[in-house]
Amino acid sequence: MFSSILLLIFAYIFLFSATSKMKDYKSHIELVTNYKIFPVIFSKYLVNLFLLIELLASLMIILRVFTNYSVMALSILTVIYSIAIIINLARGRKDLSCGCGGVLGDHYISYRLVIRNLIIIIGLFSSIILPKISLLFLEYINLNILIIAGFIFYLLLRETILLKSKTKELLS
Repeated sequence: MFSSILLLIFAYIFLFSATSKMKDYKSHIELVTNYKIFPVIFSKYLVNLFLLIELLASLMIILRVFTNYSVMALSILTVIYSIAIIINLARGRKDLSCGCGGVLGDHYISYRLVIRNLIIIIGLFSSIILPKISLLFLEYINLNILIIAGFIFYLLLRETILLKSKTKELLS
């Protein structure tokens, strides 16, 4: 059961990340361009490719189709993101947004993000290596609903804390 929960959590993290990047598509292209890893002419194509992989792989995990291939795709994507972060940190460019989006939010790049990405990769692989139990359709639907509810609760809590700190800041 743990491996199913873990895999679904990662699938929804990537799904929410992809949808938030699509919502802010033009600024995401600009963000990828600012990393100065690839020639500017390729930025739009890379963003489209990465978004497609992120979206399809996370949906395939949720739908339980080609799960192992999807985990590999998301892991490779996370490695690429980490390499881009490491290159820019080595160049001394710490003022770039990670462009993560979704429930993870956007942060300035740091080695902490690289470590977080490594944990995500380990978690993805662990979820396919760990023993699995076969869940019935209704159990699987309930599990999805619980995970989505957990993310909503997390986001509400995060926004409440942010609102509270902004209110204190304005009142000071």
